[in-house]
Amino acid sequence: MVIALGMILTLLVVALLERISAQTLLQRKAQQRYVDHHAEKGMQEAIGAWLTGAGNANIEEVLDEQGRAFTLRVAQGQQVTVGFAESQGQLLAEFVGLNQDELLDAAAAVDELERLVGKQRAMGMLRREGPLGVSLRSADRAVIEAVLKAVLPADKAGPMLGECLTIQEQLRTFASTPRPAATSGPTSGAGATGQQGRQTVGQEARRLLDDAMARVGVAPGDRERLQRMFTSAPVLYKVWAVAESRGQPPVRYEGLAMVRQGSRPAMGGQVQRAGAFISWTRVEEPVVVGSAR
Repeated sequence: MVIALGMILTLLVVALLERISAQTLLQRKAQQRYVDHHAEKGMQEAIGAWLTGAGNANIEEVLDEQGRAFTLRVAQGQQVTVGFAESQGQLLAEFVGLNQDELLDAAAAVDELERLVGKQRAMGMLRREGPLGVSLRSADRAVIEAVLKAVLPADKAGPMLGECLTIQEQLRTFASTPRPAATSGPTSGAGATGQQGRQTVGQEARRLLDDAMARVGVAPGDRERLQRMFTSAPVLYKVWAVAESRGQPPVRYEGLAMVRQGSRPAMGGQVQRAGAFISWTRVEEPVVVGSAR
């Protein structure tokens, strides 16, 4: 009887300790969620302000080789390094909002991709956010091939694949080559303003794709479809931020954002934000400081 009572008391103590421990763990998690929530909001505000301040500058031109945009230094030795990586090289697999022609081409491209690489591998090449157009510069070869097979007849898809892969290399080289600073002033017509002596990655992409379609002899209707499926001005970016504090391991946050180049006034004269976050989360894996992507 005494042994039984002792066992019962022991179990009660263990249960009580486990409950206290669980409550403490829940409290710590709740506190961490609170801290993370405000840290995330603060980072998003800082990133949005930086994008708005960048004005009409092409975001690719202000990133360093590791994709870093800026470092925000705060009190007590804390700092947050923020970077971007263009992330529109995947096929759009969410068709809500597309018109009939867009939906048919997008669905056909997804089907072609699954035939090329299999359904499981294709899942890693699909996205559910952002516009329809695929960025040639960051797309996988299989994604480019799937788009071409979905849009063009077989005798045109093969030659265009070679052309697109060449364009991809040219765009990557072009993007990494320093170009003259922008100059403002009239470009054409009275009172027109713009940039002179400066070719953006988007302008180069449009030129190269148009030239390639002309060489291959792509029909006018198919040209329009390809120009719709391949974008020269991607707006979907992976955003990352690494927060570092003295004596603490660095913490990494990642997300997706629609980054609109420039900050044009909205209706009513209000200024639109240059970036809209689609997702933003804390990454639990260990952080390698200085790794951008």
